[in-house]
Amino acid sequence: MTSINYYAVLGVVPGTEDVVIRAAYRALAQRYHPDRWTGNPVFAHQRTAEINIAYSVLGDKEKRDAYDKQQDESSQHAYKPEESEEFTQAFDSAILQLEERWGIACQIYGDLPVIRKNLRTISHVLEFSYITLLLETRAFSRRVSIATELERRFLERFFGTNNEIINYARDLIFTNQRGAAKELNRLIEVVGSDVDPKLVIEKLDAQFFLKDHWAKFTLERQRRAKIVYLSQRLRSSGGDYFAAAALAEALEYKLDEVSAAFFKSPEVHLYKSNAPVQKFANREVFLAWARNSLI
Repeated sequence: MTSINYYAVLGVVPGTEDVVIRAAYRALAQRYHPDRWTGNPVFAHQRTAEINIAYSVLGDKEKRDAYDKQQDESSQHAYKPEESEEFTQAFDSAILQLEERWGIACQIYGDLPVIRKNLRTISHVLEFSYITLLLETRAFSRRVSIATELERRFLERFFGTNNEIINYARDLIFTNQRGAAKELNRLIEVVGSDVDPKLVIEKLDAQFFLKDHWAKFTLERQRRAKIVYLSQRLRSSGGDYFAAAALAEALEYKLDEVSAAFFKSPEVHLYKSNAPVQKFANREVFLAWARNSLI
């Protein structure tokens, strides 16, 4: 078994699709190209040699299959909250070249920006892999399942295969409790995935004082779910003033109706923080604004 982790050299995880491996190789090769690299040329030459060797194995199906069979599939990697600047810069630069095509796809599939943002929160590598894979394969009909699979594969690399622990790790990362996520990685590396997840979760919640944190997180999750529900309701109904008012309040606006005269439709006044009051002549005007501005 070789001691060199070729997947780590290219900044991808085992099981990564061929198109992503090729894209990762191109991104890293461009980063260390003599016309672009401004640092130590000796280091760039050494790094380029490592990248070329890794790609010569992972870019060849037969060599990659043979390499995979030699590796310890049960081995777990150390989770580092701060991602490698090398891969972040290389992959972000590669993504910039895809933004025009990605923007066109987002015009058709409106949920892509949210999926992308969620993956980026976990890892730049995930974001890069997802964008590359979708644009190369055009498998947009499977965009949700592909994102789920990529995310699962990434998290299993650091936190084992227990569903409850993986979900806990994801919540830690999404709520910026990366120190706790790092400790979770260390614990699972020692005790394995067969551990009772409650024991691990209770320990970390106590160690990092997360009780109040999870209470706030639950409330915020409920608020976001309410926003999604009301947005969908307003989008589909077209004329639901009460859904529009509830959505505004969920987005932390304060709404008042002000009657100028008995027979006149009341004005709708909207307040938020220290911003000027927004005034709408009637419910219909407010509803039109809400459909354009709040959804």
